[in-house]
Amino acid sequence: MNGSTLDYLNVVAPYLADELISPRARAYLRTIARNLPCYPIGGLECRLSGEDDRVDLLAYVPRGPIEIPANAREHPVWKSLEEFGREWSDPDSLLSKKVGNLSLEFDLDREPSRILIPGIFLALDRESFFADDGWTKLLDRWPFDSLFPAIDPSLLESNLQRCIRELPRTAWIAHLGTLLSRPARSLRIVIKDIPPDDVPDYLVRIGWSDRERGTGELVSALSRWLDRVTLALDVGETIAPAIGLECRIETPPSQDSRWSEFLDYLVVRGICTPAKQKALLAWPGITRKTDRPDLWPESLRLGDLFAGPNALSFFYRNIYHLKITYQPARPLTAKAYLEFGHRWLDRRWLERATAIANSSPEEGTAIDPASYRQQVLQYYERFTPIILKNIGRTYQAGLLIDEADQRLFERTNVYCASRAGIRPGDRVLDAGCGVCGPSIDIARSIEGVTIDAITLSPLQARSARQFIEESGLSDRIRVHVGDFHELPFEGETFDRVIFLEAAGYSYAPDRLYREVYRVLRPGGWLYLKEPFIKEATLSTLEQKELAEFNRVYVCRAVRASEAVIAIAAAGFEEISSYNSSDVIGAVTARSAMFEEREGKRVLTEFGQYHYRNARCLPIVFGEITARKPFRDSSVT
Repeated sequence: MNGSTLDYLNVVAPYLADELISPRARAYLRTIARNLPCYPIGGLECRLSGEDDRVDLLAYVPRGPIEIPANAREHPVWKSLEEFGREWSDPDSLLSKKVGNLSLEFDLDREPSRILIPGIFLALDRESFFADDGWTKLLDRWPFDSLFPAIDPSLLESNLQRCIRELPRTAWIAHLGTLLSRPARSLRIVIKDIPPDDVPDYLVRIGWSDRERGTGELVSALSRWLDRVTLALDVGETIAPAIGLECRIETPPSQDSRWSEFLDYLVVRGICTPAKQKALLAWPGITRKTDRPDLWPESLRLGDLFAGPNALSFFYRNIYHLKITYQPARPLTAKAYLEFGHRWLDRRWLERATAIANSSPEEGTAIDPASYRQQVLQYYERFTPIILKNIGRTYQAGLLIDEADQRLFERTNVYCASRAGIRPGDRVLDAGCGVCGPSIDIARSIEGVTIDAITLSPLQARSARQFIEESGLSDRIRVHVGDFHELPFEGETFDRVIFLEAAGYSYAPDRLYREVYRVLRPGGWLYLKEPFIKEATLSTLEQKELAEFNRVYVCRAVRASEAVIAIAAAGFEEISSYNSSDVIGAVTARSAMFEEREGKRVLTEFGQYHYRNARCLPIVFGEITARKPFRDSSVT
């Protein structure tokens, strides 16, 4: 990609208020951005206290050959990065398998030097940390001697191994990095999935000292508003006295009052000014090409032309997280990590989503969540025994097109697991699990998979637990009763979340996919296999048959394009939508409507309620996959 990081920065800079960045810091930022290649995603670190006007720059580097600043090609740090990029690009390499993301950090506390020296941070793969010794092999390759010449490497490695050894069971090292531009060299580690209550004891076990014992109180206070608290440590010959608490709220400020409440708390504590609080909350948003054509990067013009008239080209601005730095006997400090980048979306999807959002209640889009939940619950409490009798443990209309296969339900479930990319050792959420027929088939077919399954129906949950126990899988499948819009799990818990003809029961898809995004780990995947409404305009008869379909099954079918819009709005990337009608059909499901009785073909108990002689039902089977970005701002 031609151009520089400054091209992207120019588009979002007008939304960076003077309260967050001084004229001097803004000038430094422009200087350094002008000398960097055009990385597709960037970030800014803004200090929130009144006296500190420093702003540092982050660059998220895509997998592949790493573009080097022209004046730094011979510098040893950049040469090492260039070599890293070549190996990282090789799909068979250790780096490719263990490193999900690379980010660079540039300090701007002084006028930038001619050659920019970055901090280097690797986002590591959680599965590798727990499943094999690949993570340890990666550590063995870290060039301690060259990166930390003034540190005894044996002490550094000893402290690092102790940090790993003393981790609580669920916690793991998610990021590894070093700030090469700073005089005090150490290894930064970022620990995820550490229970907040375990943080103080863990710090004691690794030899970190806090005579004031303020960490427990601070973590407890912060946790009231947060979806996740992540621990950042600097490891050298000792554990550095300053620790970072990365504070994450998954939903944006415009949709979640916790942001204002959390920032109010920081203002009261004196670590954020009211002016910076206001400026920070004003940062999130989007900028379209039509908003600022004068600032639009030349490097995007060809892409915009290629994408065509239906593509919406825009820059987005997010608050990724805030970090509180705690050091005994020192005042607390806080920084905000602001993210920006460019995307394209299909304008037709956006227009359709807008039309749906703006449609009147008479058109059937308004819904009371409590009332709808009760309808769905009553449906499954009534029909689960009948479904088990007439269909079985997998309640899906769309099955692989092969009527002769006696194991068709199992084959379909295993097919979906494969399409979802479920791997040995993954932790999976089966959202809308029914009686866990699919979960049982998946657990049997893929070694080491653990599954949390959630259903709204207590009757389904009781049946599911019985079937799981009979299958000998009680240690690998856990059943929960609840609404999948309000999942009872910590953030970043799952490697995969699957909906097997269940997302159509969502009364608020935007909220549903934000919740799924919250519980997925970075790099984790969402998979849907659903009956979608066909994309074309519906005839009057098609609309009538669709309304009857939704009424009978108490569902709310949507178009695949509408689901994609909601999924993209939640923050997912790498979204793919497939029409699966060539491999998945409803022939077998329709056969469950009838049975032979006394030589006659009659409706089953299930068919007596569900059968409709539909002539043009506008339903097609489709699949959607989407990935939660495997990036996380972890630098200081």
